[in-house]
Amino acid sequence: MTAPFSMLPMYDWPETQARVNRLWTAIREALIGEGVDAPTDLRRPNDLYAAWADEALLIGQTCGMPLVQTLTTVEVVGTFEDPELPPAWCEDRRASGKLPRPRDRDDDRPPW
Repeated sequence: MTAPFSMLPMYDWPETQARVNRLWTAIREALIGEGVDAPTDLRRPNDLYAAWADEALLIGQTCGMPLVQTLTTVEVVGTFEDPELPPAWCEDRRASGKLPRPRDRDDDRPPW
């Protein structure tokens, strides 16, 4: 199995990347506190659907539309809302997302 990776692709634009990195740091610290060996850095893949389906995905991020329409192989392990993430031009100033991971893993990691 490939080394575990994590990604937070929603709102991960140049103007918000520092905030996304801080969000990952907070999530990572919580995972480590639960005994999970979380990667130090985020992966920023071009093909999100392939990444969401990858069994090496430790934790990812999606909005509701892909989750209910196409991501049938993931389970939601958390949600978040961060009013500081969307840039000023974003119509809906509430950044919220789902934190999915692949279902039916072959390892013993807890589903949190």
